[in-house]
Amino acid sequence: MFLYHAIKSGMDMGIVNAGKLPIYDQIDASLRSILEEVVFNKSEDGNHVQRLVAYAQKVKEELEASKTEGGVKVAKKVDEWRQMPV
Repeated sequence: MFLYHAIKSGMDMGIVNAGKLPIYDQIDASLRSILEEVVFNKSEDGNHVQRLVAYAQKVKEELEASKTEGGVKVAKKVDEWRQMPV
């Protein structure tokens, strides 16, 4: 979202992991609207940050619900290297 608008406003260089970025037009319209309110820090009621937090909570709950099978939480696989000391 930020890069889309920054490039339109003249940004011509940046370091990003392009493989992790969604295409602007493929972002859900309701999320895109909330993100634009947050990026530009303006909305009619001033509650744009709260809307983004609520949206994120909803997505988190949906992800957690999808990770359960028959009411039993599926164990999350942890990469072995993450268990090693720094």
